[in-house]
Amino acid sequence: MEMMFPARGDARKGGGEASEPDEAGGFRQDARWRLFPRFVRSRMMEARTGIIHPPPAETAVHPRAEELIRRLGLQAHPEGGWYREVYRSARRVQPFDHRSARNALTLIYFLLVDGAHSRWHRVASDEAWTWVEGDALELLRIDAALTTFDTQTLAAPAEGVAAAAVIAARDWQAARTTGGYTLVTCAVGPGFDFKDFRMMSDDPETADQVRRTLPDAAEWI
Repeated sequence: MEMMFPARGDARKGGGEASEPDEAGGFRQDARWRLFPRFVRSRMMEARTGIIHPPPAETAVHPRAEELIRRLGLQAHPEGGWYREVYRSARRVQPFDHRSARNALTLIYFLLVDGAHSRWHRVASDEAWTWVEGDALELLRIDAALTTFDTQTLAAPAEGVAAAAVIAARDWQAARTTGGYTLVTCAVGPGFDFKDFRMMSDDPETADQVRRTLPDAAEWI
């Protein structure tokens, strides 16, 4: 899930109305905002208002995840979890499709905690996921033709376990931690651009087809 934190008025990947502070310092309660885990909503408000709120008592957040958020300067991610872009190439490349020139490569840290997952989305470029630390990551994929649903576990390299995987351009992807937290990096090339992003939840026809033909994948729409 590679992206830059959107400006107000573009809180969803690919555009749309933002969940932004109103005059009272709160967030507009649109449908997407209510889907965020409560811990994520709290941190999103902190990022916009500068007011620090402790996690709610009923939310158990791994202490190492809290440390990583602070140490790496991560921000709440609109899809759940936390991220920070750490590299955007100054070089521009021309994709061999309808798109205009893009940065050659972008790279982010991406942190998922228990209760926050990355929902089905796709980008127009290949995306490489690399496990860094924490519990194993479950990386989910649906091919562009919506015929195949598979999962792959990313963790410390071991027998039958890899630390990295690539989601091909225009395939659908989602992810979740299998424990308290997982830190990964996500690299996109040609680099990430909001114009190249689409959420499955914003594509009713595709979402309905997945519910009918790949029901086991519907949980992450």
